Amino acid sequence: MASTMSLTINNLPTSGAPSDQVYVCLLGNDPSAPDTSFGYLDFATGQAVFSDKTSWAMDSATMATTLDQITFPLAVPAINSGRIYFSVGAPFPAFPASGPTASKDNATLFDKIEFDSGSNPNINGTSVDFYGISYVISGTDVNDGAVQYGFDKSRSEIIGALTSIPASTPATQESGNTGIFAQTVVEGAAAKAETPILRVLAPKTMGLSDWGATEKEFVFWATACSHFLDAYVTQHCFRPNRAFSFYDKTYTPAGPNTTYYGTTDADGTLSLWTDAAHTQPYTPVPTLAPPCAPWPLPSMKPPPPHVPSNYHNVNGTQDEIDWGFLLLGNSVGTGAADHWGNDPLCMAIMVSICRGVMHLDDGTTSWVDASQYYQGAGVPTSDTDAPLPPVSTEDLPIFYYASVLHEKGLDGKAYVLSYDDVYGSNPSIFFAGHPDVTIDLHGLDTVMA
Repeated sequence: MASTMSLTINNLPTSGAPSDQVYVCLLGNDPSAPDTSFGYLDFATGQAVFSDKTSWAMDSATMATTLDQITFPLAVPAINSGRIYFSVGAPFPAFPASGPTASKDNATLFDKIEFDSGSNPNINGTSVDFYGISYVISGTDVNDGAVQYGFDKSRSEIIGALTSIPASTPATQESGNTGIFAQTVVEGAAAKAETPILRVLAPKTMGLSDWGATEKEFVFWATACSHFLDAYVTQHCFRPNRAFSFYDKTYTPAGPNTTYYGTTDADGTLSLWTDAAHTQPYTPVPTLAPPCAPWPLPSMKPPPPHVPSNYHNVNGTQDEIDWGFLLLGNSVGTGAADHWGNDPLCMAIMVSICRGVMHLDDGTTSWVDASQYYQGAGVPTSDTDAPLPPVSTEDLPIFYYASVLHEKGLDGKAYVLSYDDVYGSNPSIFFAGHPDVTIDLHGLDTVMA
């Protein structure tokens, strides 16, 4: 297949790092055998080199180079589910086809951009797993429109915002504890008296031991993350005797859109309906229980041999599910977690819980209004109340990781939740017929803790 992407990467003079210190590689699947064959773009030949995916391993010396050694524009051959990786200040460590770990044991400052230069050419930045560097992607989409997405702010500004999140008082607060965000900062090796910040993880990306230096610490913070949305869910979203309307995940501003309805009974069980009179159940998922478990379930204490059985668990009974991970990670589960990550109505409810608007009854208006997202107690508790300044409380918490990155993203757009395109725009550029794509590196600067 001929190249569908002509790529230019500009390291802006104000980025904070010289081009000979910015390492780049392009990796991805072989379009002819995407399940078994994986490889890299050979910058010397301009060809993709594929081999067995299970045994593939990154070799920075042969598979990567620095920006100053690349002649642009670069004709990118057909690669499926591709990733452009950047590493600042050091070559890439060895890693498998699944990619480098973002956890705290990786001391590399890196980030990635996703692309496909095969039959469905597209490119998108992603902060679903973590924020590492700032870049803006520009191109022309299939509708002949010039589009751009990303962050044109420095790392200092964005990381400064992500590390200035007000902590909950008391620090032992069980629900809505914003102290979880302070635990997601990944620092590198100490240099003199200071330590560089490498990236800020999405809570869903945290390994269990990333939550603290001791078992007591990591068990508490992992449990606090699992219960971050509990009070919001029980006191507001699944409050007894509620009735509301909303659209499913296929909503588009241009319409037409189908309205669905929800009611809660005295114990908070949610029933879904296809009619305003609440007589026709939504048969794929007629009812949903509140997505939470009593504190401190499920137990995050790791049993021998120190493998947590419940951390990130999305299968089983109500009290076995890590609900914070399922909701904030937009995950697919089974058992008590069934439907949440794959049914179009449940997906819309899930992402609206994360955004802090699911408790508003006129969901056909308020759930689709991005100006109301991530306001905490500042969002009106009814459709007629006036808004207040954003503030996170125990029962109306703000998912700050997403709110900060949306605030800093161009036009408020960012790919932070896996379902960020629900009720919003897909921050991808589908560029079939328009192969020219540009990545401008805005923020590679060193940020000290």
